[in-house]
Amino acid sequence: MAALSIQVDYLSSYTGIPGQSLFIYGQNFSFIDKVVYSGNSSFYPSGITGQFKVINSTTIYSTIPSGIVSGNISVISSYNAFTGTFTGFTPVPTIYGFSPVSGFTGDNITISGRNFNGITNGPWRYYR
Repeated sequence: MAALSIQVDYLSSYTGIPGQSLFIYGQNFSFIDKVVYSGNSSFYPSGITGQFKVINSTTIYSTIPSGIVSGNISVISSYNAFTGTFTGFTPVPTIYGFSPVSGFTGDNITISGRNFNGITNGPWRYYR
């Protein structure tokens, strides 16, 4: 019997935060060994393996792991040595805080958080 190649067709969401559920849809998921998120991080250059459960041959349930930056989600099977990859997943930016917490128009502020890669501007507003 010839090995069937894995194919990742689409995701239930193309953005997310660590701990969020994600469904991966495609073909030939019966013998999956791991789901690897990203490989574009200097801390995790080989990517981060996420928790997953194969629902059936076309659906995988996975949880987005901490530490991903953005990029690929790979579905890997050592049984048939195939990898299916989806390119373009982006974690949602998360803001932890602002400093200073008050100021005047024109003052500089620092926004701390994660997943800010690629953000060049935003819907900044002035509130009283």
